[in-house]
Order: sequence, then C-alpha cells, then structure tokens
Amino acid sequence: MTELSFTVAPGAVTALTNTHDDRAYFTFTGDLGQMGCIEAALRQAGYPVVKSGVYPGFAKEQEDLFRQALAYVFEYKIDGWWNQEVGMVRYGICTQEEFRAALSRQVKDSSGS
Repeated sequence: MTELSFTVAPGAVTALTNTHDDRAYFTFTGDLGQMGCIEAALRQAGYPVVKSGVYPGFAKEQEDLFRQALAYVFEYKIDGWWNQEVGMVRYGICTQEEFRAALSRQVKDSSGS
C-alpha cells in the first residue's frame, strides 16, 4: 500500500478559518497562502482583521486602519505584498516607481542574484 502525504502552505489553515464577516469592506488580494500570511501577520501586530471569504480586510469605517495595514504589509514585505499594488499606490504608501523598485529587489533577492 502506498502512503500519501501532503503539505499545506503556511497560512492556508488560517485563511480558511472564520471565513466570512459581513463587515469586511477593504480587503487584501492574493492566493490562499498569502491571505493566511497577511492575516496572521496583521493579527499578530494587533490589527482588528475581519474577513470576506478567505480575504482579510477591514470594515468600511476602518479605512485608515486598512491604509496602516497596507503600509505594514509593504514595510515588512509580508508574503503577497506585491498583490496589493493598487491600494498601496492609491493610499500613498509608495509611488508606482517605489513599488516597482521594491518588486525588482524582491525578484532579485529570491533568485539569489
């Protein structure tokens, strides 16, 4: 008999728990593992995260907290930060050029160059 095994991406279990809160208005985007990483990091930092499905976010009246959370995700380059480009530029966390430079450094660092 062949034994099957599998691994779960870090953060995936977190992303799948507590899957919906009608208050979620400003949300992060990305894949399941990234959403779990962002949610876990924000909760650990003390942010009052609510969720829409697997997407962590903030209530409509917490737009300033969402902006702060975007800045936190960008500053610490939490897995999936690159999927938040539109919000990061819109809220003035970085310019398009700063975002592209950070993304370029991320790609260079991950390729070992």
